[in-house]
Amino acid sequence: MKMALFSPAGVRGEIYNLNFKPTEMKKPVNPEKTEAGLSCDFYKKYLMNTKGMEGKPDETFVAANIKAPKEAPSFGLRFNGYIDVPETGVYSFFFTCDDGGVLYIGSETIVDNDGQHSPILKSGQAALEKGMHPFQLDFIEAGGGYTLKLQYTLNGSAPKDIPDSWFKH
Repeated sequence: MKMALFSPAGVRGEIYNLNFKPTEMKKPVNPEKTEAGLSCDFYKKYLMNTKGMEGKPDETFVAANIKAPKEAPSFGLRFNGYIDVPETGVYSFFFTCDDGGVLYIGSETIVDNDGQHSPILKSGQAALEKGMHPFQLDFIEAGGGYTLKLQYTLNGSAPKDIPDSWFKH
């Protein structure tokens, strides 16, 4: 969809392209047993993008939240598990990263902020039914400092950090 703003005098402003993709509510899954936190794979190497996180990680551990629990001059993190949303609704996710990252819920890419760059905020939405949904967040740092921040809104509320209690593995 294309959209433009017009002044009262009829002068057109910038043209904006909006991507609209109809979607259905994602159904929750029922894993047999879960524990608090997310499984986190740590790759201690230089990566151009998140696709480079292949093979065996250097270390795997449990992370309570979306923060970088390990650091190196260059590294990659893959957070895996479930996000346990407390109510049905349209969730917007706001992902700021330096360098790159990608957020997946189920098999769908929700936010693609991949590649090497300074801090950039990108967002995406997912229609989720109450309950647990497969969650994966990939993040790379190529050197020179990093930013890793994931927030959400529900049905248009103000952005806030995702509570640690929502993450399971």
